[in-house]
Amino acid sequence: MRLSLSSAVAGLLLLGAALPLAANDSDASVGLGGVVLTREPRISMESERLTISLSKVTVEYEFLNESDNDITTEVAFPIPPYENTERAGGIRDFDDFRLWVDGQELKYQVEAKAFLWKYDGHGNKVGRPRDVTTVLRRYNIDISSLGHYKDGKYDNVPDFERLSPDARKFLDDYGVIDVEGPGNSIPEWEVRKTYYWQQRFPAHRVLHVRHEYTPAFGFEGMHGEVFDAGSRERLLAEELQRGSDSDVQDESDLLLDACVAPPLQEKIFRDASTVWKADPMGGGYVETMWVDYILTTANSWKTPIKKFELVVERGPDRGWYDPNWDYASFCWDGPVKQVDAHRFEATATDFVPKRELKVLFMTLVPPGTDGAQGASKAGRLSGIFSWRVWLAILLGVLGLALVWIWVRALRRL
Repeated sequence: MRLSLSSAVAGLLLLGAALPLAANDSDASVGLGGVVLTREPRISMESERLTISLSKVTVEYEFLNESDNDITTEVAFPIPPYENTERAGGIRDFDDFRLWVDGQELKYQVEAKAFLWKYDGHGNKVGRPRDVTTVLRRYNIDISSLGHYKDGKYDNVPDFERLSPDARKFLDDYGVIDVEGPGNSIPEWEVRKTYYWQQRFPAHRVLHVRHEYTPAFGFEGMHGEVFDAGSRERLLAEELQRGSDSDVQDESDLLLDACVAPPLQEKIFRDASTVWKADPMGGGYVETMWVDYILTTANSWKTPIKKFELVVERGPDRGWYDPNWDYASFCWDGPVKQVDAHRFEATATDFVPKRELKVLFMTLVPPGTDGAQGASKAGRLSGIFSWRVWLAILLGVLGLALVWIWVRALRRL
């Protein structure tokens, strides 16, 4: 039976504020997992404690070497491939990853490789990528930071701009850099990065390992009608009739992936209807943000995990935020305990992960609220309306101006 955090604890889970965003902006989450190693049946995972919030993911392990001899092996933390993409938090290279072993912070090594893809006419990757690691290293271009692209404030690649004209031309022709004009360069390669270190597991002794990082959360601004079954079916039918891309279907799938129970969906719809009743056209929406975690990486160790704990923590309150308008959900087989107003816990014994985890945070953003205030570290989100709306308004004004000029010209004839 698939139970959700929303269906446990009296059927509802009210969590703290998710970071705000503009209603028409969206982005995918980047799911990470735990540390992995070449399968070692002599090392068991005695416990794992996973704490998830929108600002930090922390994982604590206790490993036991059950053999009579010390075991030294390489342990790795693989980062999902990333490239130059527009994200709410900027390029997520997870460079804030930190590691502790038995309470002592540990330095780790980094392996970063660069790959260049080919794309079809629709922007889809085709074939196999080309390894361009050697080429970038030859010109001392930092692979992991995309040539310090963030340092150039996303206008150029500093490591590229300092090169000679001949070197810049070669890299442009080679395809690793897209030059759009003087001082305007964009990195084109994909980064595949792994953090790794040598770890000794003493015989018959428990080793405590902890790591943390800032998650790359996904986000979507939803209309309240999506949470009502009847309205959702009507919207799906309308999109099908228009033949347009089904945003409503994507949003419905998100609710399903996070096991948002029907009673919670109905409550969100009722709450939204109440909050927005005074100003139904005022721009209110349901802000959804989620964190993905790859649970199955734990299966690279000797299974099962003897004791597993999952903790979901809410974020800090905001000025406009009402805790009665905040909700969360995820799929879990078993009961969920509310520890306090800010934290919820789920536990399992002899746990063998079968699927990945998605924790979904949902918040009502009232009409007229600047839900994007402070949302993005990169400062890309600004206000309830997306840039597309402002562009449409600007084009409308320009159109009226052109009509006025045309009418004046006709009168002179």
